[in-house]
Amino acid sequence: MSNETHVLNELQRLTADNARLADENAALSQQLAGCKEELAAARRELARLRGKGKGGAGRSPEAMSTMASRLRDALRE
Repeated sequence: MSNETHVLNELQRLTADNARLADENAALSQQLAGCKEELAAARRELARLRGKGKGGAGRSPEAMSTMASRLRDALRE
């Protein structure tokens, strides 16, 4: 095998590796974007549940614990 053929084969291999890695990079970038969106949604939901979301007047833990006793009292009547 001539040196020129060897260099050409190596160049083809490197080109194929580069294309494969570029495709893998694009797929991983899409996955990362999806994960970031999912994390942002989870953070919004957590803030909403904590009562810190836009327009959400959440209840304090004390108010939630007294709600059970008030509900029991109302059901007894």
